[in-house]
Amino acid sequence: MRVVLGAVLVLVAARDARGECVYHNGYYDPGVSGACGVETMVPQGCPLHVATPTGTPASFAVFRDAQELTLEATDTVVDALGVPMDRIDPIDCECTRVPGITSFDRHAITLTGARAGDVVAFEQGHLDLPTQISIGPAGPCPAATWPTEFSILTQCDRCPVDDAGPLPGDDDGVAGCTTGGGVGLLAGLAVVGLVVRRRVSRPDAA
Repeated sequence: MRVVLGAVLVLVAARDARGECVYHNGYYDPGVSGACGVETMVPQGCPLHVATPTGTPASFAVFRDAQELTLEATDTVVDALGVPMDRIDPIDCECTRVPGITSFDRHAITLTGARAGDVVAFEQGHLDLPTQISIGPAGPCPAATWPTEFSILTQCDRCPVDDAGPLPGDDDGVAGCTTGGGVGLLAGLAVVGLVVRRRVSRPDAA
């Protein structure tokens, strides 16, 4: 059995944005979740901007002096972004790429009572890195900064190829693939990068 990782990268054109959102999903957990943003600090009273897969809330916790607290928040979904994104079928023996569209909601979140020094930690979900935004001193609110690059890494098991017939354990009922492991798994480890680049035109794109 060999393990194949497929990476799908999508570039979304947006003015003055530098964000990158890397998601991981796997054999038993093929979904995509987590709030991704590129702002690391916003002035007190200004909205925070993150993107989540549509239908996934922008869940977060607020910390002040390392203590979690509850603040009233207003979450406005500004718009939705459809991203052409191929997936790897994790239970297909050929690890087939399945074309599709992943929709992301762009959120503007305003906190009531947030102070300079507070830290807002968003639920990581399948994201490679957590999203944390610090609250800075009061000042003019900067223009919205949205994430623009989305990628998915999917783990898939290829079925073993053996002229003598299927290996013991291949009758596990999962697309004919074996669930065996051990030394054979490590010896057969193969990484294949499948990259698809897309540019999505938006009305606000420069």
